[in-house]
Amino acid sequence: MDISLLTILEWTSVLLNLLYVILLTREIVWAWPAGILGSAIGLFVLFDAKLYNDVWLFVLYVILGIYGWYAWVYGGKNNKQPPIIHTKLREGLVFLTLGALGTAVLGSTFAQLTDADIPYWDAFTSSFSVVGTYMQARKHLQNWLLWIIVDGVYIGVYWYKGLTAFAILSIIYLVLAAYGYWEWRKHFRAAKGMGA
Repeated sequence: MDISLLTILEWTSVLLNLLYVILLTREIVWAWPAGILGSAIGLFVLFDAKLYNDVWLFVLYVILGIYGWYAWVYGGKNNKQPPIIHTKLREGLVFLTLGALGTAVLGSTFAQLTDADIPYWDAFTSSFSVVGTYMQARKHLQNWLLWIIVDGVYIGVYWYKGLTAFAILSIIYLVLAAYGYWEWRKHFRAAKGMGA
């Protein structure tokens, strides 16, 4: 059986990024280094597949991963992990606006200047993934709801591009996003004295 280097890199990225999300759902700070490494490896696979928005996204994941790691270690009171917060309506509208603007700008740019395949779908997932990752780093409870939508779109994008491992990972991510929302909501309610 001949396994290409790209296949090995794809599966390595998948496993590290899966570990990232599993640890993140449990609020374990070591999620961030796993995500940083998984994203750094995955960007090479995505470049080969001509998903250029996702290449830049994975570069941003590395940067946001460093930010998230720092924020979770030093971002709370007394240099402790910050608490889970509820996204206010105004913040939510800002996040949605940024994601939509990113989709429009990246989609049109990559459609005109590159040979990108499905540039607007790629731009949608990339833009809202940046927003979702920022929300995770700041511990917004609603990040998981956004990820459910983004992962659903990713399943279709990766399946269409023949990136089976990434498509399977997106299905697992969708399930983990639902679990992460349930778990973080439970922790949020407990911290607020609201019960489960």
